[in-house]
This record gives sequence, C-alpha cells and structure tokens, in this order.
Amino acid sequence: MTQESRLDIFRLLVEKGSECMVRGAIRETLDLPHAAFSFHLDKLRQAGLITNKREGRSVYLQRELRCAGAVQDQFTEF
Repeated sequence: MTQESRLDIFRLLVEKGSECMVRGAIRETLDLPHAAFSFHLDKLRQAGLITNKREGRSVYLQRELRCAGAVQDQFTEF
C-alpha cells in the first residue's frame, strides 16, 4: 500500500483491533473528501484487508482478521 490515505485508514482499523469503527467517524477523523474516502475503502476491500457490515443506517468497518494479522506489526510500530 503506497497511498498514504489508505495507510491511514488501515492503521486506524489496526489500532482498534477486533473492534469495528463507524465509516463516517473514520472519514471525519482523517478529514478526507467523501469520494476519495470511498475510493480508498474499495481498494482496501478488494485487497482483502477490510470488511464492512451495515446495521440500519450505519456502516461499520473492521480490518479483515484473517489477512491483516500478517501486516499488523508493521503498522503498530509507528
């Protein structure tokens, strides 16, 4: 992952561990435009690094537990 915004999104989710984060909260924390944020989420999903689930009107994001463990150590060192 060479795109800094994608790294920031993934890093936030890694820091949360197995907890989910609300999609809007991540976008607001990183202050990303909606279109760019959606683009980066799609790339992370396609890479198998994150998953999402919808509950009512909220969308929750979580790092993919099976795949992300291999790269988690790289992100927690920063």
